[in-house]
Amino acid sequence: MQGKAIVKNETVPDVIKDYVTHIDVPNSVISIGNRAFYSCRSLTSINIPSSVTCIENWALFNCTNLVSINALDSVLSVGDDAFACCEHLESISIPQAVHLGGYAFTNCRSLKDIVMPTSIACINNGTFRMCVNLTGIVIPDSVHDIGEAAFYECGLKSIVVPPSVKYIRPSAFEMC
Repeated sequence: MQGKAIVKNETVPDVIKDYVTHIDVPNSVISIGNRAFYSCRSLTSINIPSSVTCIENWALFNCTNLVSINALDSVLSVGDDAFACCEHLESISIPQAVHLGGYAFTNCRSLKDIVMPTSIACINNGTFRMCVNLTGIVIPDSVHDIGEAAFYECGLKSIVVPPSVKYIRPSAFEMC
């Protein structure tokens, strides 16, 4: 791990969180740690390099004005609540992820498009809860479990559930 860095929660001091509008994460970073950019409310965009494979719990939680996230192609794991309450985030593509934490994108009210990872086995509890502008979802063939309230209170009008799914947990699609 020599020459690689992990962005930790001490990275962005509270005093500047309301002023940062764009972040270019350097290529030296392999993991964005818990609460690293927590509540950076003025943040509108972030470029994540291919060196990053993990976005930990609450890493970008409550970045209410975040609209775009570039280059998540190498991310394998997205932690719990990692992007929760990013109210202006419109689309997300995480094609290689093998883990999406619970409530990872909950309350992303502007989210319209999701490119789901084709290798994911489980959509955890509340992962896309309250994504009210999400109107369609194609669940990959790799998924066997859809967690409790995974799509609760989404605007889904079209859902494609593959035969690989063995479990649909309580309230998974409630109020869609």
